[in-house]
Amino acid sequence: HTVSDAEPELPAGCELLAQTRHARKLRRGEIESNAFTIRICDLLGDRTSLGARLALLAANAVPNYFGPQRFGRGGANLARAEHYLANHRRIRVGAFERGLHLSVARAFLFNAVLAHRVADDSWQHCLPGEPLTTPSGPLWGRGRPPAQGRVAELEAAALHPFAHWLTPLEHVGLVQERRALALQTRAFEWQCDGKTLELRFALGAGQYATSVLREIGEFTEVANEQIAA
Repeated sequence: HTVSDAEPELPAGCELLAQTRHARKLRRGEIESNAFTIRICDLLGDRTSLGARLALLAANAVPNYFGPQRFGRGGANLARAEHYLANHRRIRVGAFERGLHLSVARAFLFNAVLAHRVADDSWQHCLPGEPLTTPSGPLWGRGRPPAQGRVAELEAAALHPFAHWLTPLEHVGLVQERRALALQTRAFEWQCDGKTLELRFALGAGQYATSVLREIGEFTEVANEQIAA
């Protein structure tokens, strides 16, 4: 079919800087970075403490958690993933749904390991047995876990409550991978005006803005109906 070179229609306030043809289809995850502008309203709390916290975030890494959106509203995706892992030999699902279940399960296990390393205050520090040059956690799958020593001990302790998830993930075609425990925002800026805080920053592929927000404070989501109103 013919691909039009005409400039696509964009929402108000958006500007297309460049476009070009590509030799193959772009797949999920094939991005360099995402840029965010987030406006937080009805702020409560001490502004001085908030400013100090934001300055720390601009200069330092934050835990690289998978965000809550990965697990669905009320953890619904996680419940479906657990059901699939327990019954994967007896039930059939489509390729997309299967991939979602597996990615949700791996993300949950990674977050469990990261939370253990945060509690141990070692998520930014390489320990004996670290398989990479920077601290990392497992995306579970087939193969011998590469972590050794103290890292292996911490990961085993974190994953022990979910041991019944590990074997299914090893027998569905997934290969052991690693994911960094820390993320560093890029071009982090903020502006606070009264009760409104506006944040601007960029993140790499697979990193979640909600993981940055959780380091700032507690937030209440606005329902879609309220946004529409």
